[in-house]
Amino acid sequence: MSWLWGRVLILGPLVLILSGADLTSHRRSRASLMGASNFTPAEVTWLQEQYATQEVRELLKAEARGCLKAIATLLTTRYTADFRDCLPAETDAEFAKRRANKTLAEWDELVQKHAETTDARAERLRKQPR
Repeated sequence: MSWLWGRVLILGPLVLILSGADLTSHRRSRASLMGASNFTPAEVTWLQEQYATQEVRELLKAEARGCLKAIATLLTTRYTADFRDCLPAETDAEFAKRRANKTLAEWDELVQKHAETTDARAERLRKQPR
């Protein structure tokens, strides 16, 4: 399920901001993740790759009414297909990198992510933004 608000694509559990003065220019526009990220490194890489695909760039270049909604729908469909399996547990290296971005006060509350269960996967794939 995808939602659109301004130039922000809300793709179920993913939020992608399309920003820049000229959305058709590769140099002045960029895809960025909003706020604190719970994305896995694989999801971040996937989002960056999807933003650079020819199909997404052409939809942005057209600037037709509803083009961002079309992109949101396209990326939601692709995300559901590409990330349909349970996510693996967070590696020690990934946890250390995530921990390095936290303050000392936040370190005690931070726990390493475990492998995703089938119930959690189903929730992630149908999750609605609020």
